[in-house]
Parts: sequence; structure tokens; C-alpha cells
Amino acid sequence: GHRSAVANILIELAEPHGVELEFVETSGSADALAHVADRSIDIALVQGGLPAPETVREVAPLSLEPLHLLVRGEIWDLEDLSGMRIQLAPPGSGTRVFALEVLGLAGLARPSGNVFTEVSHSYAELEALDDDALPDAIFHVSSLPSPNARAWIRQRGYRLLPLPIADSMRLRNAAVLPGVIPAYTYGAAPATPSEPVPTIATRMLLVAHRDVDSAAIRVLL
Repeated sequence: GHRSAVANILIELAEPHGVELEFVETSGSADALAHVADRSIDIALVQGGLPAPETVREVAPLSLEPLHLLVRGEIWDLEDLSGMRIQLAPPGSGTRVFALEVLGLAGLARPSGNVFTEVSHSYAELEALDDDALPDAIFHVSSLPSPNARAWIRQRGYRLLPLPIADSMRLRNAAVLPGVIPAYTYGAAPATPSEPVPTIATRMLLVAHRDVDSAAIRVLL
């Protein structure tokens, strides 16, 4: 994804300055923050808006990462997700945390029990599923344009559901920002989407353990 691409750019930028970086895969932003906290990882690129331990410091905010809510069939509003099969992303992912906040706002994620069926596939598993086994909705956080979102829209029949809920979400999570997926982001023939789609977004953040050498961090900025 985009974070992997940014990570590889940082690795290339650091090498001429004598700073050696090794790419480490995690299961998502929440997992990456846990690894930075115990310093099994020194720095990480993570989704903004997630709770971070005291040992983790924010180094720099980077690009906006809008939430894509991709749906199929007769789903036209958040309330229509009741009883549906929803891909939230695996545990350890910031997308899953974000998705549950949105579903909680809609009254679908409840302490007494969710009123939807959660599915949790990797992107590779989603790609391999037959059409009739695909979830009804997919929550996906990514910088624009997202190759995964493009494939789901162009090849698997998903569409973007507008989420004009940024003001309400900011009352609960100050890191949430208004976002928009512009018209034509995922194609021009036909226009996909045909008009701008309001959504919510957070910033991709570069974070580090508080004990990482500041001189090494400055090389990345």
C-alpha cells in the first residue's frame, strides 16, 4: 500500500546519510504502535487518531488518508448496513478501530453486541473470493488513489458510500478530519465516482520511540 511505498522512500533517503533502516511488516497501525512502544521497532508510519503509549512520539504528519466505505447491493446509508457482512480489517489494524467508531455512531456497533456480521480477510483473501462470497461492505483507509479500492470498484462491482459525518465524528475523536474522494479518482469512462464523495480522514503519521536518536530522525524530515 501507500505506507509501504513511503517507507521504502524513507529507506532510500536515509542510506546516504549513514542511517540504515530495515522494513518490518506489521498487521496494521495499532500493532505498529505496540511494536514502537516496546522498541521492537524504532519508527513507524501509522494511521492518525489512534491511542499511543507514552513512549511513542509523533515526528511528522504526512498525507491525508480518507476512509473508503465500499458497498454493494441495496446499501444507500449507514443504517442499511444492519445485518450485513462487513469487512472491518484484521485486529491490529487502525482501519478496524476507525470502522467501529463509524458503526458505533450509526448504532450498529454496541456493547451488547453488534448488529452486523464481521468478516476479516486479508487483501489477498478478498481478491481470491468468488463474487457471491464477498462482503456486503468494506472499510478501507488509504491515501488517494487506492489501488485496492480501484480494483474493488472496477472489477468487483463496489461503489463508494458518502459519509458526511466529519463534524459529528470530531466530537468523539479530534484527529478526524473532513475528507473527500474527488470525482474521477477511480476512472473517467465511466466517471468513478461521478461526483465528489464526502468522507472522513486522518493523517498518516511518522512516529518514533521517544529514545530514538533525534539526529537520525532529522535525516528523514
